[in-house]
Amino acid sequence: MTGHSHRVDVGALIWGLLLAIVSGLGVALALDAPVNWRDLARLGPVVLIGLGTLGVVLTLITKGHRS
Repeated sequence: MTGHSHRVDVGALIWGLLLAIVSGLGVALALDAPVNWRDLARLGPVVLIGLGTLGVVLTLITKGHRS
């Protein structure tokens, strides 16, 4: 290690997590796994709010570390 801090692209991280969740759902559907749509309808907004909150927090944390 050279002592340089690693920059985090918060937008790419949030999009990556969101697309990983969506692709996981796609895999579950392709494998004919039982999907409870009522639970997904309840969890979907919670996941989106959580990802948004994570994005805001990470942006605030990394904003002070930019050079």
